[in-house]
Amino acid sequence: GDSSAQVPPQVPPQVTNVVAVGLGPGAQHALALRADGTVVDWGLSDTTNIPLGVLNIVSVAAGSSHSLALRSDGKIFAWGRNSSGATTVPASATNIVAIATTWFGNIALRADGKLLTWGADPAIPGQATLTNIVEIAGKGGIGSPAGMALNRNGNVFATGTPATATNIMAIGGSGLT
Repeated sequence: GDSSAQVPPQVPPQVTNVVAVGLGPGAQHALALRADGTVVDWGLSDTTNIPLGVLNIVSVAAGSSHSLALRSDGKIFAWGRNSSGATTVPASATNIVAIATTWFGNIALRADGKLLTWGADPAIPGQATLTNIVEIAGKGGIGSPAGMALNRNGNVFATGTPATATNIMAIGGSGLT
């Protein structure tokens, strides 16, 4: 097949003053967070309809066919395909400090160090009882470990994480410092 079909189209001209980017795991759409807190989204036509009110954004994340943006007040915005519930942000998503996406789901980190997940594939083993989480990351790939969390003690929690995953400093995600 033509692998170029998986790459987002050329970067639009309004993508300037970028401070962060997000690329969906299928490389079908991309996000850019601009220094003024606005977001530019391009790629698949049904994933690029940024909702009204998406201003003062501090973080972005791209799933396979959905997008997330975190506003400075901790509110999450989601858009794109909702076939797995990925764009239905739970009412309990408050005081959020970090976001990450998986192929069809999402992970949010609360200011109190607890996790919130929704969608089809973001489960992290024992997530309901995890505390002191400082960083989260999402991974694309159907049928593979999707969400990861790092706690203050340096332990990583994810499906398939080896028992030797301790004393870890970072997991390549975003979170509390």
